Amino acid sequence: MLITPDLATPEGAAVIDLAALMEDLQARTGEWPGAETADIFSDWLRRFSFAAPPPIRHRGPAGRYCAGGTGAAWR
Repeated sequence: MLITPDLATPEGAAVIDLAALMEDLQARTGEWPGAETADIFSDWLRRFSFAAPPPIRHRGPAGRYCAGGTGAAWR
């Protein structure tokens, strides 16, 4: 199954941009030279954050905050 990137999202636009960069490289060189491909991917990956999101805090039955979501033990 093919995935169609959603241009309305930053992630979808980034995928389309990457495809255009790689198509341009292919058109210019007739291949994907390793060094240029690595540079393109390196620059492209810098657009993303791979940091873990902060944990979601929920109020337990006693009104105190506790970490975790579904299945977390209430404290």
